[in-house]
Amino acid sequence: MKQLWVRAFAIITAIVVVGYVAARMVVPQHLKETIPQIEQIATEYINGSVSIEDLKWNGGLGIVAKNVNIENIHKEKVLFAPEAFVRVNLLEGVFNFEKIIDEVVIKNPVVYLDQNAKGEWNLSDIIKPSDSDEIPFYGKVLIEKGVLDLGVPDAEWELKVTGTIDAKNNPNFNTNILVENGPDQLSVKGMVTEKLVGELNFFSDSLRVGNYSYWIKHYGKIRDSDGEIHKLDLQWFSDGKEIKCLAVGNLSE
Repeated sequence: MKQLWVRAFAIITAIVVVGYVAARMVVPQHLKETIPQIEQIATEYINGSVSIEDLKWNGGLGIVAKNVNIENIHKEKVLFAPEAFVRVNLLEGVFNFEKIIDEVVIKNPVVYLDQNAKGEWNLSDIIKPSDSDEIPFYGKVLIEKGVLDLGVPDAEWELKVTGTIDAKNNPNFNTNILVENGPDQLSVKGMVTEKLVGELNFFSDSLRVGNYSYWIKHYGKIRDSDGEIHKLDLQWFSDGKEIKCLAVGNLSE
């Protein structure tokens, strides 16, 4: 039995070494040729288009994508990332190719989220419908120095976003995001599917009410106020058919 395990381990090691050598010597020469295929495959999952200016091998087990653009079906820009780093795990990929991507680091991305006068969001139909509850990704996404450009008919915000989305428990995605707007900080933590079924917790030590009057008037019971909400704790639940929210906090004028 011991010899069997030794041989099995040796075979796996050999496969990983061969894969690593191929990655170092072969893949870099053909990366640019794969850009059209990657852009085409992306359209199988989104209603819109993806464009990548350049792909480079980082010398290890990772690929760097430069100037990634995503547009929705109306050709409106919804995401721009000047750089995204993709790290692969050859050992995991030997047993399950869908798990070969270990980590994606998106640096300085800008997400454009807009609502029109009819209440329709530009990202509402960006993901194509699927009969599967899972998407073929089981790694972790790290967002570094991101910006959410959020716009509604009467207001606009530019919010800083950092955090992680972990797909290890796919189809459930463990979310840990920090959103900042000046001194206001809002943490978003919880577990949701790609169809937004699950639970999220929104927490903030302090939020200036006047900066978010649009949302308060549309979704809350607070009218005009220049005060602050302290210790905001909002629980968000969705089963795919119905959304429920439970919030507590202290309002000071």
